[in-house]
Amino acid sequence: MIQKKYIILLLSLSINIVLYLSKRHIGEITSEKNKVILTVRPGDTVEYICPYELNEDIKDGKDEDREYIDNGNFCFEYVVINKKVKELRDVVRGSYNIVKRKDDDIYKGEFTLPPVVLHNKTFECYCYMKSNDEVVKKILKVNIIHNPVRKIPGCDFNSGVRESYVITTFNINYEHTKICEIYPRGGDYIGLLCPINYVAKPDNCFDKVYKVKGNPDNDNDNEIEIFINNGVWEENKFEEVNISTLLKNDIITFGDDRYKYAQIPKVGEKVSFTCICESHNKKDNLMMNVHLNHIKSHPELNKQIHRSKVESSVTVNVKRDIIRERSSSFNVFFSLLYILFMFSFDFFLLA
Repeated sequence: MIQKKYIILLLSLSINIVLYLSKRHIGEITSEKNKVILTVRPGDTVEYICPYELNEDIKDGKDEDREYIDNGNFCFEYVVINKKVKELRDVVRGSYNIVKRKDDDIYKGEFTLPPVVLHNKTFECYCYMKSNDEVVKKILKVNIIHNPVRKIPGCDFNSGVRESYVITTFNINYEHTKICEIYPRGGDYIGLLCPINYVAKPDNCFDKVYKVKGNPDNDNDNEIEIFINNGVWEENKFEEVNISTLLKNDIITFGDDRYKYAQIPKVGEKVSFTCICESHNKKDNLMMNVHLNHIKSHPELNKQIHRSKVESSVTVNVKRDIIRERSSSFNVFFSLLYILFMFSFDFFLLA
């Protein structure tokens, strides 16, 4: 497992922020201000601790503050953008390990940013506490700095997500599409984002993966045909293996039970494996087939399923095709012009 970066935020009568990088102490900031700005980056984990004053005194505050408390709109499950409460999963797609817990009057929240954030994001969290016999509203403003990378090869089986928020190359309505094909290369991040009421399988995917039984070449075409022909996931046709046995190398993995990420080592071999999203009632399964260092497709799958492997390069390919078409047209035009010129020149000499 990857060693995470930790950013720990402690709110008290004063606000203390302690930063850790790979569990190594970086520095400490103390502020008496009612607003603190925190800057984080992809891969960071943020822990939020606040002594909420959930008593009658808060009723003396603004209605919006009372509503914030009564509805339990606490960080980081919920965040505030332009005074509107939104779910963090919708604001920062792919965020995981979103934890909330309350011990007496101490509220704790935590989340981890995905390895890829495509756009800068800003949101706020509120903490209400007593100071000099009055309730004070403390504001944490979180600025998330994006990393300048493309979408990662992966499958997001959550429909209704705005395209600009999607961090994987494939965003799927799982009610209509059950299979996702990705074609990463060594060194790429990959991701599997399961919908609500589903869980990623096998446990500890991508440390453990599925492969077709008795298939030494790890060719997932057989696996796809099994799923398409029968319409159900037949686990007995597969075996669970450690990814290191396929890649001959360790893999960096992280995530929670719904969202899984991995960074594939730089290997040149062609390897295929599978992880799935399994519904809680075990009646539905969504497949993600990973074809490492492959360039191929399956004829029975529709075009939508193939988007995952072409989206990142489609613009380049289209531009190249246009250039080739134009070049071809120009070549024909100049060839005809040259022939006409030579014919006219010969006619002029004969005259």
